Amino acid sequence: MPAQLPQLQASAYNELPFLEQQPCLPPPLLKKLGQLFVHHKIHSQWGMGIVHRHLHLPQDHHMVHTRDSTGLDTCEPRSSQYVDFQRMRPSSILLHTDDCFRAYEYEPGTPDNIPPLQFFESLRDVLAGERLARLVALIASHEHRFDMEYETVVHDRTGAICAMRSTLAERDSSGFTDIVTAWQFRESSGVEA
Repeated sequence: MPAQLPQLQASAYNELPFLEQQPCLPPPLLKKLGQLFVHHKIHSQWGMGIVHRHLHLPQDHHMVHTRDSTGLDTCEPRSSQYVDFQRMRPSSILLHTDDCFRAYEYEPGTPDNIPPLQFFESLRDVLAGERLARLVALIASHEHRFDMEYETVVHDRTGAICAMRSTLAERDSSGFTDIVTAWQFRESSGVEA
């Protein structure tokens, strides 16, 4: 698999459902996906999330995540002229309708941790068999490890704020409703999701 995945264009991003339009993932499906991540030994670098968009993305823009020292993650649109893809890595990857995996959100980092081709082939088989291509995405791990990631959509649809479980308690008093949007898997005597 090349170090650079094809990018999802803004017009295709705008066809993705909003988070509120996506169903919940059932635990048996999470376990099945977790087994796949562990089997291919990518569970420490990648997790799984719900495919969704945050806003109407202008042409020639990309969604870019930034994280502060507490793990608080903000995802906002940026013009391509201000995104140096040599210093960005995909943070979200989906199986697009053209049967090609495409990056649709980015974060600072080197684009050298793309999962191996065998993983993408296995994931494509599972997603196609379960009819989940529009529901499940790969989500990059980072220094702030998470079991589950929660997300709050900014009400004016200008971006999103994401928080890991460790920072969620600090935000509970804000009155926002957080939605679980990503899961990290780990290996134990079995697979935990």
